[in-house]
Amino acid sequence: MGIGFGSRGLHSAAGATVLALAVAGPALPVFAPAVPVGGPPNPCYWQTVHWVELSKTERSLLGQLGWNARNWESYDRKDDPPSESKPWADLTDRQRRINEALGISEKSWDNPPECEQT
Repeated sequence: MGIGFGSRGLHSAAGATVLALAVAGPALPVFAPAVPVGGPPNPCYWQTVHWVELSKTERSLLGQLGWNARNWESYDRKDDPPSESKPWADLTDRQRRINEALGISEKSWDNPPECEQT
């Protein structure tokens, strides 16, 4: 159900308006990555970015969802963290907050965009 991070993986285009989101809860950074107002300008960003291209904050947040360099770069869905196959309603509050900090909404989680593999 998830956006399919591991099929690759927030991106702001030059000049895009951004909003820094604060995330509450244990072990989460005080500020999440800057998220363009209205969501990422490229809905397929997460499926195209490599682990090493992610910011330290993004890697930290994704790590809390079960992602790491190995499974992020894998095209095999069986390597995805268990939460990736759950509908938004079945995610924990913490998982929802982390996804929201990454610019992923309930709508985009439950209805991920069709993206070409690169």
